[in-house]
Amino acid sequence: MKYLLVLFFLSLFPINTSLKWEKCIDGLHGDTFNALAIENEDFLAGEFHLGIFYTTDNGSKWKVKNVGLPCCVKSLYINQTIFWGVISDGQIVNSTDKGNHWNVNNIGFSDSTIKITTIAFHENIVFAGTVKNGVLISLDKGNTWKEKNNGIEGKVITSLVYIEDQIFAGTLDGGIFLSKDLGSNWIAKNSGLPCSSIITIFNKDNNIFVSVFNHGIFLSTDLGKSWTAKNNGFGDLSKINIFSFHIIKNDVYVGTIGGGIFKSSDNGDNWENIGLKEYDIISLASNHNFIYAGTNGKGLFKAKY
Repeated sequence: MKYLLVLFFLSLFPINTSLKWEKCIDGLHGDTFNALAIENEDFLAGEFHLGIFYTTDNGSKWKVKNVGLPCCVKSLYINQTIFWGVISDGQIVNSTDKGNHWNVNNIGFSDSTIKITTIAFHENIVFAGTVKNGVLISLDKGNTWKEKNNGIEGKVITSLVYIEDQIFAGTLDGGIFLSKDLGSNWIAKNSGLPCSSIITIFNKDNNIFVSVFNHGIFLSTDLGKSWTAKNNGFGDLSKINIFSFHIIKNDVYVGTIGGGIFKSSDNGDNWENIGLKEYDIISLASNHNFIYAGTNGKGLFKAKY
């Protein structure tokens, strides 16, 4: 009887799961933060129109880091203390001095018209997805590159992830592809996916989450052999798209276009909204008990979790 009464009162006063979000402003300019990267104390935030900002104090104060940056930044990464970025003209840039100087790192491309869309890392190996030129691989931290296209020719690569000596590639026009030989050969892995347009891929302990355009999230627990929809809690999938994933401990966070930020504590079986519902969330990151959310046109926000 007491248990039923507790459930009754909880139904009258539902728990507010939204986090308390605040805007990061001190030294930070612009509104569209489409790229975030954190490693230890290093925190990079890319604002599409104004370049790269850097902080080491949980986003309290920021410094501009644009020397040598040719144009707007699309994505940012930190790997083995080297800062990396993909910029809007499709080139790769990197910095070995904490962002004080950026260098274009496309030496070795056989075709100067190749446009990079995304990059991923495994130790010293760099993988670069392209617009219709497959995947490029560098074994020397980006000094030289080789094309690896067999089976994935002509595809627009939207996302790459490295898992246990295998590379998964999400594409705009062909679904998911897998390579087991460092990109030399690719095979499609689309069983159970409703659409070939992949927005992004994310790995959580060999559980592979993919965001499918206008179809929400699908999960594979068998390295791409099959996919299962995981969309309970998102509502109308025609009005929401998942653009970013992030893992904190055992929880999965996603940023959406059309619905703010959602969290799952049961590997995607159920999702709950935790705030910024009115904003389009295009990047996520975390550090020192704070989660950060980059928005399209509304700035950068943080909340303690």
